[in-house]
Amino acid sequence: MMAFALDLSRKKGMYRVSLQVVRDNTRAIHLYEKMGFALEGILKDSYFGVDGYYHDELQMAKIFD
Repeated sequence: MMAFALDLSRKKGMYRVSLQVVRDNTRAIHLYEKMGFALEGILKDSYFGVDGYYHDELQMAKIFD
């Protein structure tokens, strides 16, 4: 699904795709890195989770060649 969405984005002429992911979500982060996304920054305590605690989010982006 992710590969399809990125391929469609490229075909539609997009130059850059970005996302935010909760830092604790290591499975998603690994997938995004595998798909070519790179870390751009950390948003400290920007997500209030269902566990009642604040969590960091990572800003990631992919630039098409």
